[in-house]
Amino acid sequence: QFYYDPDDSTSADNNGTVIVTSKGERWKRKSDYKSVVMFGGIGDKEVDDTLPFQAMLDSLVEGDTVNFKGYMHSVTSTSSVYSVDRLTIIGEGGGLFKSGGIELFTDPMWSFVTCNDLHITGVTIQGSFTGSAITFGDYGIRLRSCVRVLLEGSTFRDFGDGAWIVSTKLGGSVDKSESKDVTVTGNIFDNVWQTSTTGNSGGVINYTFSNNICNVLGAIKFATRADNATGLVITGNVINSPYSTGVEIVGYVGVILADNIINSIEGVNITTNDASSATIAPLGEVRVTGNKITSETGSTLRFECRKRTFADYNYSGFQVIGNTLVNKNIVGGSAISMSGDGMGDVVISSNSLSGGIFYSYNRTANALVDFTKGMLISNNTAHHQSDSNRPFIYPEFNEIVNLSVIGNRVTSDGGLLSINQSVSVRSDNMEVRNNYVNSKSTCLVTGYGDRHVITDNTFITSDDTVDAVACRADNIYYGNNIIESDRVGRVIRMDYAGMTWDMGGNKLPTSGTASFFGGITDISGALTHTP
Repeated sequence: QFYYDPDDSTSADNNGTVIVTSKGERWKRKSDYKSVVMFGGIGDKEVDDTLPFQAMLDSLVEGDTVNFKGYMHSVTSTSSVYSVDRLTIIGEGGGLFKSGGIELFTDPMWSFVTCNDLHITGVTIQGSFTGSAITFGDYGIRLRSCVRVLLEGSTFRDFGDGAWIVSTKLGGSVDKSESKDVTVTGNIFDNVWQTSTTGNSGGVINYTFSNNICNVLGAIKFATRADNATGLVITGNVINSPYSTGVEIVGYVGVILADNIINSIEGVNITTNDASSATIAPLGEVRVTGNKITSETGSTLRFECRKRTFADYNYSGFQVIGNTLVNKNIVGGSAISMSGDGMGDVVISSNSLSGGIFYSYNRTANALVDFTKGMLISNNTAHHQSDSNRPFIYPEFNEIVNLSVIGNRVTSDGGLLSINQSVSVRSDNMEVRNNYVNSKSTCLVTGYGDRHVITDNTFITSDDTVDAVACRADNIYYGNNIIESDRVGRVIRMDYAGMTWDMGGNKLPTSGTASFFGGITDISGALTHTP
């Protein structure tokens, strides 16, 4: 804890800061920390402390502690630390202030490159952004190729771009040293355009972003710009973004988005990576659970998996469970939208939804990968309106293979589900069971396909000019359903040549009938009317 300083003329003092040996050698006690003030900094947010700040950084060695001791040091250009491990940065309310008003420099205020085991706590990083549009390159702190990083209890404010950025040392591909094991927790991001992980290659491996308060103008953005990153956990945050997307996730595999409160214009966007430098573009194993997400326009929760033009992409391992998703643009917006080439192992369950579920893709008809698990939509409570009478579940122009819709309670202008009406497009293995649907239009249109099970549902329509249920599939089991309608005449329409029909225990309104068109080969069971 001491170092020899033969040029020091200071006499020994009473507290042991300097020790003079019997041989007259003077040894100085090492400080427990280093500060910018020790290197000539003023720390009043007025005097330019860039040079003493960099001098302090240049003196750092492995295991050092930096303590700002409440001082805010004005800087006018970027400062960097290279390859110093086991650093501890303590703010005690102090930190850095980027002076210059609207004259913003385009590098980060503070950069850490290949610094492992880095701990930053209680630091304030303040820019000078006062605008209402993104200012590219207006950065606060940037990590490049750092491993085992903890940022906690710190405050970032007034940045026009990335207040906090995690990336790689060099561009290209994942072998260029991705940052790993990064935790950002209990911080405040205020009046910043975005807080991001924009990787020059692969984003971050094992990134936790938790319990932060974010008042942002843009998005909290987690993006990889080449090949994919893995292991992203976003939990317990409060995020307000009145002008943009709340959270944007680009090109990650293994994502947990849980227990956040997000209020924004466009909700949450989760997409594949479409950067030209990427050699692969999968997006999978995404779990969204326990969040309250509110959007003003667009989709409250959007999955976009068809951005790459060089390869088809299919959903796999997506779970949306136990969320409250509110689209304030309830007439034209969706609570959940999914765009891709196909789907497998998708679960949307136990959510409270204001808005519908929209799905589309750009494959040719009947060219889906044969997923055995398909999509399960179950036990959701939904209030859905549409300016075009879209149903609650709306797969635009396309089939859905292995779709199960079970136990939902839906109030909707356009009913529960309506899929393709083209005989050349088929939706096989569909199950619609135990749903309660109150609609202003047709409740269910299942389109063409094979093996449709429709049972134990209650379908209520207030439009007395439409069928309550219409099916065009082979091999239908339609049983124990209740239809309520004021229509006189047909409330059920079943038509397709070669249909096999099996039914029993169904109830129609007193004035309702069922119509059958095509070569029906078997009808069993009975139709009864409600009293």
